[in-house]
Amino acid sequence: MKTLKKADTRNKRTQKLLSNALLSLLNSRSFDSISVIDICEEAEVSRATFYVHFKDKYDLLAYTQKNISEEFKFAEGDIEEHHLKLFKAAHKYNRFFSQLVSVDQNSIPSTAKKEMIDIMFKSIGHNNPSFSANLTAIAFASASEGILQWWFDQKDQSNMEELYNEVLKIFNWDYIKETLYQDNH
Repeated sequence: MKTLKKADTRNKRTQKLLSNALLSLLNSRSFDSISVIDICEEAEVSRATFYVHFKDKYDLLAYTQKNISEEFKFAEGDIEEHHLKLFKAAHKYNRFFSQLVSVDQNSIPSTAKKEMIDIMFKSIGHNNPSFSANLTAIAFASASEGILQWWFDQKDQSNMEELYNEVLKIFNWDYIKETLYQDNH
């Protein structure tokens, strides 16, 4: 029994070592440019050892993501606290997160999001000093993008009007107009 625990501890330590090596490499390089050999050299382990624990670098990436997500795992409770945990993890693993969320800047969704941010930013203006117009525009556009992405992933996409009525409840347009557009309209 003691031998199994020792082997399990050794396995976890090696997996953590490889995960840390990947995170270290991501500080200076893109994931696509990193090879299994690079990870092994950084971790100072053999390729054979790597393949005992992971089938490829994508498997290691998934393991790393899972471990990082444990740091901000959402559970019932204070949503604000969980939101803060997410931002702290994003700060701690800055380069890793930035590579996870980056998209082709010339893609249709990215271009549409930029347009939405620009239009909203111009609409909000700088008349309300209690809000950052830029951050507000980004938050609104990102939320809209996320909702649309969720909708695209659904099997039944028939009722866009029903979805949009739910979005109206979430965004609370009266509040938005009252606070963001004050002195603008």
